[in-house]
Order: sequence, then C-alpha cells, then structure tokens
Amino acid sequence: MKEASFFFNIGTPGREQKATIIAENNKAKRFLKFAQKPIAQQLVKNEAKILKKLESQNVIKTPRLINYVNNKDFTFILTDVIKGKKVSFTSINDKIFELLCVLGELFPLAQNNNERVFSHGDFCPWNMLKEDSQDIILIDWEMASFKSLGYDLFTYIFHTNFLINEKKEIKDIMEDNIYWIKKYFNYFDVQNYNQYLISFVVSKMNIEKGKHKTQLYSKYKQLFDIYG
Repeated sequence: MKEASFFFNIGTPGREQKATIIAENNKAKRFLKFAQKPIAQQLVKNEAKILKKLESQNVIKTPRLINYVNNKDFTFILTDVIKGKKVSFTSINDKIFELLCVLGELFPLAQNNNERVFSHGDFCPWNMLKEDSQDIILIDWEMASFKSLGYDLFTYIFHTNFLINEKKEIKDIMEDNIYWIKKYFNYFDVQNYNQYLISFVVSKMNIEKGKHKTQLYSKYKQLFDIYG
C-alpha cells in the first residue's frame, strides 16, 4: 500500500494569505485551500461559489469541488487535482483565444450587453494547466466575477508581461498583441476597445494600490498615461 504524501504551503503573508495542501495516496489526489483572514475567507468562499456554478454549466473543465466549509473562524475548499502540465507560453495562441471567448459568453447578464462579462479575474499562465489534448484548464477561481469586457484578455497581455518581462516597453507589449485585441473585440462586435482597456487599467491600479504593490501600480499608471 502506498503511503499518503502531503505538500504544504503557508501562502504569502498578507490580508489574502491562504494555506494550501496537496495530499495524495494510492486512491486519489486532493487539493485543499484554507483561509482564516477575512479577505482571504471571502476569496475562498467566492471560489466555492464559482466552481459550483461552472460545474452546473459543464462548458469549462475545472477542478471538482468535493467539500466546502465556511464559518466565522475559517473557510476551506477541497477539490480534486486535474492532471495537466504547467503552461509555459506567455503569448496568446488560438487555444487561449478560444477560452477567452467562451468565458466572455458564459452567464450573460439580463441587460444583454457586452459591458460586463463573466471573467476569471486572474487569467495568467500560472493559473492554467495543459492536458494531453492541448486543451487549457483554468484553476484558482477566487477572483472570478463579472468584469468589463476584455478584462481577462488584458490581464493575460499586461499582467503577465509586467511580472515576467519586466523590462519590456508597454508600447511593445501592445504592438505584439494588437492582432488579438482587435480580433477579440470584433468577436464581441465592439469596434472601439479603448474604453474597456481604460476600465481594466483603472481597476488594476486600484487593486495594486490596495495591496501596496508600488511596482505593479507604477506599470499600470504608465499604461494609463499612454492610452488613457
């Protein structure tokens, strides 16, 4: 009989700190996310809600929610672990584009417009796994909500580059991705994407300012100064 193995991570200190555990035995592999700080608890609570909602749609493959507990002292979710390889690419490709479009069409709001669409919220390579079929699986849904059209697209383009390619000029990032930006907004029948870009940038500036991440805030401020 194979002994159980555990991998434990206490998380990054701060108001969003969450502990994670991956446990494995001869029968199954499980992932647990545990939070005690109020903001972290809200994020885990949101992830549980989103996973339930996505499972009912059966459109996007996600980790299966096995258990969820929420009380005043702690919140945790327990999910299965999907087999897949980490995504190594940081540029948009056809598979990423297809997933962005599927997300944008999930759960349409009652007013039936494109201003706010369902979004993963942290649509970056490190939250993706690639199956043998080359399909992309999204994990870590705690930031998911309705956001401005293109939020996930711009997150993948700018947030990824700001963290991985720190020295790359903003105009070069835009030039490398303008094809995908235009293609995405054309798909949603939107001709002028600038207002959605600015909405994204302002939102990210507020988030990074709240986290006291001055370097990322500065990057988004530069983006705003160029295109705002």
